[in-house]
Amino acid sequence: MNFFAQQDSARRRTRWLVLWFAAAVISILLMTNAIVVMTVINLDTQGYGFQVPDGAWLRANVVLIAITSAVVLAAVAGASLFRMAGLSGGGGGVARSMGGTLVPSDTADADRRRLRNVVEEIALASGVPVPEIYVLEKESGINAFAAGYAAGDAAVAVSRGCLELLDRDELQGVIAHEFSHILNGDMRLNIRLVGVLFGILVIGLAGRQILRVAHHGSRKAFPLVAAGLGLLIIGFAGLFFSRLIQAAVSRQREVLADASAVQFTRNPDGIAGALKKIAASTQGSVLEEADATEVSHMLFADGLKRSWFATHPSIEDRIRAIDPNFQASELRELRARMALGPGHVSAKPPAPPGAAAFTGESGSATEIEATPDAITAGIGNPSWGHVAYAEALLDRLDSGLVDAAHDLRRAVDLVFALGLSPSAPVRERQLTLIERHMGRSHRERTEALVGSVDGIDPLHRLPLVELAFPALKRRPDGAVRIYIEVLEKLIHSDGDVDVFEFALARLVRVYLVESINPAAEALESRDLSLNKAKGALEHLLAILAHHGHEDEGQAAKAFSAGWNHLFPMDTVSYRAPERWVDAAEVALERADLLEPLAKEALIEALTATLSHDGKITLKELELLRAICASIHCPMPPSIRAT
Repeated sequence: MNFFAQQDSARRRTRWLVLWFAAAVISILLMTNAIVVMTVINLDTQGYGFQVPDGAWLRANVVLIAITSAVVLAAVAGASLFRMAGLSGGGGGVARSMGGTLVPSDTADADRRRLRNVVEEIALASGVPVPEIYVLEKESGINAFAAGYAAGDAAVAVSRGCLELLDRDELQGVIAHEFSHILNGDMRLNIRLVGVLFGILVIGLAGRQILRVAHHGSRKAFPLVAAGLGLLIIGFAGLFFSRLIQAAVSRQREVLADASAVQFTRNPDGIAGALKKIAASTQGSVLEEADATEVSHMLFADGLKRSWFATHPSIEDRIRAIDPNFQASELRELRARMALGPGHVSAKPPAPPGAAAFTGESGSATEIEATPDAITAGIGNPSWGHVAYAEALLDRLDSGLVDAAHDLRRAVDLVFALGLSPSAPVRERQLTLIERHMGRSHRERTEALVGSVDGIDPLHRLPLVELAFPALKRRPDGAVRIYIEVLEKLIHSDGDVDVFEFALARLVRVYLVESINPAAEALESRDLSLNKAKGALEHLLAILAHHGHEDEGQAAKAFSAGWNHLFPMDTVSYRAPERWVDAAEVALERADLLEPLAKEALIEALTATLSHDGKITLKELELLRAICASIHCPMPPSIRAT
């Protein structure tokens, strides 16, 4: 499955959502005007019969129709904007509104610890920061969702039933399914859809309120009752339209997410087992406590008891798509076993030959074997090999540094420690800078981490930062901005920013800024063509060529290889930017505005540049990782080609 094609498809679905919403609003507008006109004309005639307005009456009351239309439009738009404002906090806000409780990083609960491990593995395998993790404590059904505007503010929530009824492989299948939505841009569309649904629903709520008022009136309140009943009916009509929209947007994406989960885990029994347990359990996937009406399209499985239009394919169809040999009799047997206690843990399939073989075992590797095709194909599309890598990586990471990454107080100190210079005089200046801006305690905690950080494999540095993101985000916005500022000062303190320092600062800034104001970040249009971003692309290719080749002649050839991929009919001379960090910052902001298929071409050009000499170094991969994160194309860790 191609990440860029999926992103492009998500953009087209967003455009269709606007059209569907407009059609629904126009229908509601016409119906509301009809009810208001009929109510007023009957009120004017003091009768209770059915009076049809003629053309003269309509022309005489055009102001009434205009006012009614304006009120309806204002109500729908205002309600949608109000709901969207309530969701501006991103994925964590959605999870909390559904009754989710945050899973702490130091949880002692075995089920929650297992959940956190699974989420961290898949996040590292995907090349995205670890999302916030929530549990819907009051929900005994099996369900889950991912919410947020982008990877930087994403949250994953699972029901208590998921933790209690699913084994590890099944839970991994569910989480992999939700990560497909994170990677493919579905979350942003889902949140916008929540706002749309509320706007359409507000007409029905107004009708309900009018009926409550009219209930206490006299017989002459009949027109008011009629108006309230009419608005209530219109509200249900709006809900009808919203169900159509939800079903149209959601059903095909769920099938794709199931397929992605199988590809991701290479274990069809995992996600199929979770679906079978939903079908076999008495509670199924229904959410009892939380109102799933607005969010049913973003759930792992249908959360409503009854629905006019199902937002998901039937559970049986989803199971058969994954397990063609499925028989309905399996559900009866499974139901009997579930009644006796937790289900049996599925046997984990063996890793495919060579899938877990990754470079850096010696702790001193500076060159990594990775093919350009594999890098491009892996963007937003991780495989089982990446999961195997992530599992092994989590086992090998320094446990003290992992604890620091999870700790609310020490996570920022870990990031500072990773950004310290190996030069003793420079490091002392940096520590003094930390003390001046952050306080003595931060300096002491950073110093305490220095020894461990200096001894880790270079391949482990950026994964530690990804593990630290949930803790980094859980601070006031002002504190987060200070962290970013101080980190920038640290890496510029010696006047020379190396590639890792740039990648570190860039990743922290991209994801933390998204978490501060995710809704605002999501509003930025990304539809720039390659031709309109030529200058930015030239700088990015030149920077990558310069840092990947010590010989400038080879760098020029590498640059040409990438440039010819983008613009085969246009010749540009290679020039390494003098102030490469500043040039990269400006170029990345521009490149992030490219349309999805243009981003695919850019990444292909970048990989052609870095692989021109037949080898790809860790430095090149770290720079490519920073570029990909900056343009919202998550890059999984590079493993040995098999």
